[in-house]
Amino acid sequence: LNQLSKYTFLKALLYAGIVCLCLILIQGWCISGIGLWRIALDVITLLLLASTSLILLGGIFASMFQKYRQSGLLAVFSSLLIFVFSVPSLFIGDQLRMFGFYLATERAKPLVLAIESYKKEKGSLPSSLDALTPDYLSRMPYGLPPLKLENRGVEQWRLSADVSTGMLNWDEFIYASDGDYSSYGGAAQKIGNWIYYHE
Repeated sequence: LNQLSKYTFLKALLYAGIVCLCLILIQGWCISGIGLWRIALDVITLLLLASTSLILLGGIFASMFQKYRQSGLLAVFSSLLIFVFSVPSLFIGDQLRMFGFYLATERAKPLVLAIESYKKEKGSLPSSLDALTPDYLSRMPYGLPPLKLENRGVEQWRLSADVSTGMLNWDEFIYASDGDYSSYGGAAQKIGNWIYYHE
């Protein structure tokens, strides 16, 4: 520790902070409404852990040599700080992501009303969401994930979007016209009149 200057520690803190901030932004970017509804979070996390582990090992090795000790200690402490801060960063990012989906439920309200109006007037669902414009919607609401409209029965329909967070993940963002989400069980996280289905 006596080899680690205050400047080196601050640099390590800065590097770790930048990495963890990027992790938060990747998860929370959907707040903006312009994308990243689907993210390969498992791949990102795996790559982060692997690369950070390699940097840590390289730093330990480099610090054994006087010539590279300062750089090695910088790598070691940066890696350790990334490991420490990545867990709360993932939690904060997830909370921001869920807030992004809450904002999407608010933006989707005109769309839901337009579908209800179309169905009431025509007696059936539109063939696609694009059929709602311009008679029922002046334009599609901004800041929504790619939604699919599905007929679920005589009086039931649903909107859904694939919002997976990994290669082996099939999370969905769902609105059911009858508000019945009991079939999704405990994996359903209620967000307004919608659910985020963790699968």
